[in-house]
Amino acid sequence: MGEGMMVEHKDRLLQLTRFEQVSIRLFGLLVAIIILTSFYLHSRYTLTNMQVFAAFLVIYASLILWGWLRMKLLLRFSSDELYRRYVRLNFLFIFMTVIGLAVFIWGTVIQNFQHVTYSLLGTLIVVPFLYFEWWVNERLKKIDPEHVTNQDIRQYRRLKKAGEQ
Repeated sequence: MGEGMMVEHKDRLLQLTRFEQVSIRLFGLLVAIIILTSFYLHSRYTLTNMQVFAAFLVIYASLILWGWLRMKLLLRFSSDELYRRYVRLNFLFIFMTVIGLAVFIWGTVIQNFQHVTYSLLGTLIVVPFLYFEWWVNERLKKIDPEHVTNQDIRQYRRLKKAGEQ
């Protein structure tokens, strides 16, 4: 373990849960604005492929921003250099996945991937991300036992929801 700052598991869990709640609400608002704008443009017969691609870019930019802010939050939890390296590596993989999805959408917009099955290409982009996310979380948990995984957050939400009922 590194010297210096260490945040307890419960504090990390509360901070990450709050971050997730705010992120989900803001992302939902962004998607609602994009959908309403798209309906408006479509009803005026002015919706073009480039506007659809621009909407996806806005969504992907928000995903990159979410990954960056989450990385910054995780970096505050531990000063261990290996922990910090894996957190940065995880952000890099989020960034590369979002870029891959953007290229996939762009190829669809310009109809460059006509001979490729869309579901296969989308799966080839998303599945490695899911595996890598799990792999990094396992490494982070070994380096820092106080690390909060996505499973910890889901379990906390379930327990909190069960306590409210």
